[in-house]
Parts: sequence; C-alpha cells; structure tokens
Amino acid sequence: MVGEAKYACYNISMEEKTKRHIIGAIKQDLSDRFRVIDNTVEDKRLIAGSFPDVLLMRQEPPKNDDVLFVMRIEDEDLVNSVPAWKELERSEVSFYLVVPEKKLDEAKQLANAVDVFAKFAYYTLDYQGKAKVKYE
Repeated sequence: MVGEAKYACYNISMEEKTKRHIIGAIKQDLSDRFRVIDNTVEDKRLIAGSFPDVLLMRQEPPKNDDVLFVMRIEDEDLVNSVPAWKELERSEVSFYLVVPEKKLDEAKQLANAVDVFAKFAYYTLDYQGKAKVKYE
C-alpha cells in the first residue's frame, strides 16, 4: 500500500511538471502578442464555471483584464474533460484545447460529437520533457 501511495504521488508530480513545461512553451511562443497568464497557480481566475490552465490577454499598456482566449491543457483522458469543455464553450471567450499530438484527431472527433466548438493546439514532449506546442 505504501508503495502504491508513493507511485500515485509520483504520477501527480509528473503531470504537474509536464503541464509546467507546456505552459512555459506557450509563454515562449505567444508572449510577444499576448499577456500569457498561468492560471494553474494562486489567484486562479474562474471563466464560465471552470479554471482554464492559461489565459491569453491583451498586451499592456493600458492595463486591462480583457481575456481574449483561454486554454485548457489535456492529457490522455479526454472523455472525462468534456463537461469542462462545455462550460468553457458557454463563455464569451474563445478557447483552445491543447492536447497531445497523438490525441489531436480523437479530441477533434470528440468535440464534434458533443457539439463543442474549440480551436486546437497540440504538444509534443522530447526525451527531456521539453514541450513544443503547435497551433491550428
């Protein structure tokens, strides 16, 4: 039992570490056009009943709170995320689903099947865990 608990904690930290790499790649890619906010840390911002992982806002100046896009980073388990997708779709903000490259077609089909309109981006991780994100 103790070994299982350690393993479960290890998986959680690996998922968080991967998400941090993906958010870092998004910041690197888009910070010249948007104010990129990591919404997974303290002072999370609620959008349409959900906490998206990334907020893309107008650049400053002037200081503003105009959220232009939100991003939700997904892993392998897409089906259980559908309720959050539906919540985000009801918002006034466009949203991206950021999925593993190998899950892109599945995510598009699932979104279409449940009538969720989203933009898509996909990520890859190299052997060191460094993320690259491509936007459609």
